[in-house]
Amino acid sequence: MPKNISFEPVDNNSARVTLIDKGKSVTATMFFEDEGKVIDFVAPRYREINGTYELDTWSTPITEYGEYEGLKLPVKAKAVWKLKEGDLEYIDVVITDLAYNIPKPY
Repeated sequence: MPKNISFEPVDNNSARVTLIDKGKSVTATMFFEDEGKVIDFVAPRYREINGTYELDTWSTPITEYGEYEGLKLPVKAKAVWKLKEGDLEYIDVVITDLAYNIPKPY
């Protein structure tokens, strides 16, 4: 594990992770199912609104895992702003194919 990343348990199914780089740090909370798979990553994050920035809660729920090349990986996930007026889902990702260490891009 790199020395600039640390984990602190919150409870049996979550942990705070902190990344420190060039004198700045950011902390998020990772949530796990009982088997240990990550099911959400939640962090305070700035978003732009008409040229100004507001700090809001950002979440990346993982809704499904699949297997590619013998690896169990997230295959369905979202990106969601958790706003006071309600959730704003702006990305819905579905991975249908995965290739790595390929000799040339396709």
